[in-house]
Parts: sequence; C-alpha cells; structure tokens
Amino acid sequence: MLGESVRLAEGKGQRMSMGTVEYGAADATVAYQAPAAVIAPEIAAMLRGHLRPGDTFVDVGARTGHHAVLGARLTGASGHVIAVEPEPRRHWLLAAHLERHAPGTYAAPAVAALDRNGAVGLRLGGRLDGGLDGGLDGGLVRVPAMRLDDLLAGVPGITLVRIDAAGAEHRVMRGMERVIRFQRPAVITEFAPASIVAGGADPDEVLGRYRALDLDIHRVDGVPPGPGGERTLLLLPR
Repeated sequence: MLGESVRLAEGKGQRMSMGTVEYGAADATVAYQAPAAVIAPEIAAMLRGHLRPGDTFVDVGARTGHHAVLGARLTGASGHVIAVEPEPRRHWLLAAHLERHAPGTYAAPAVAALDRNGAVGLRLGGRLDGGLDGGLDGGLVRVPAMRLDDLLAGVPGITLVRIDAAGAEHRVMRGMERVIRFQRPAVITEFAPASIVAGGADPDEVLGRYRALDLDIHRVDGVPPGPGGERTLLLLPR
C-alpha cells in the first residue's frame, strides 16, 4: 500500500502551487527552522527512549515532519519511518523535509488514518508549522482515508506509533487494532474528551477499549493540556 508514497529528489528545486502560494526548496528549509519547542521535551524523550537503529516508527498526523525527522535520525539508515499526513500543503513540506533531513528509508502516504477506508472532508488550516502562511483558510478538500491495519499491512518491526489527529485519535486507534495486537508497539497519542463526545463516543469507553487491547495507560504530565482539555497519553503493551 505504501508504493504510492511521495518522495522528492533533493536538489531538483521542484515547486508545487497551492492556490496563491508556491512552496519550493527554500520555503521548505524556512518552514523547518522552527523553534525547538515544536517538539515537547517529554515527547522527544519518549522517542529517544523507544526507538533504536533498525526500528520502524509510524507518525500519524506528522504535519511538516519534526517528529518524523527525529524518528528517522534515531532509527538510522537501517530503520524505517512512515509519516502519515493528509493535509496537502503540509504533506508536500513533510516529504521535502524527510528527503533533506532524514536518513534511511521513509514513506509519506498522503492519507487520513481513520477507522474506515474511503474518503473524508478535510478543512484546510491557515498556517503551517514554523509560521509560514498557508494562503488557504478554511477551505474543504476531499482526501483518501485508510485504516492503518490496511496501510501498514506487511510492514514489520513497528516499535512506536505517535498519533496527533485533531481529536480523531480514538478512531485512528480503532483502525490499527490488528497492528497493536500482533506487533505490540508503544503508542503516544493525544486524548481529547471533548472531541470524543462531539463525535458521539464516550471517553471512558475509549479508555476501556485501549485497556482491552492489553495496553497500560500512562498520562504524560509534562505536556500541558490543549485548549479542549486534550492530554498526551503513553500506551504501553503489557
């Protein structure tokens, strides 16, 4: 399934037009030079604690690639990084950053990881990581959606999965239960009770489903809550 991933050849100066804004090699470099606070120290420590050379790291909601690049450096030339990002402009920058800064083998599928396959509507944000003006505010695009169980079929050695999916993290988890049961990765995920309730689910039932997958739930205390009460959780296989 990963054969459709996008890779950019370094030095070719490819440009992609998105509305009134063009992103080229220089733009990608500017966007990547964001403050170190883009990755919370607690999250960076967890990546360093769980990833070793040769491992496979899956980053869901990779945005423009800060976590994915760190993961690629930790897993090394023998490792693999699969960075999933559905938003078209962020995806292009993600692929450019991985090409420039990430050793080893990577894939950057432009899909929304969810609990079903098909297509979903995605609202475009106004700004990208690093403060780069995206130029398109509030528009809707249709993007492909896929369960990680299908996207990652045949991918071995998945050690760590990070999920930041704008309140849909529990749906991403539902779509990767086979991966969790058979590969037993650790999972760093956002937990957003308000978004879960808005989507018609119960936060306690979501946590119960995680426990039913034989995952121990740990709250990452050093990461401040988001505006909707979101917390970062570390789910560890028993």
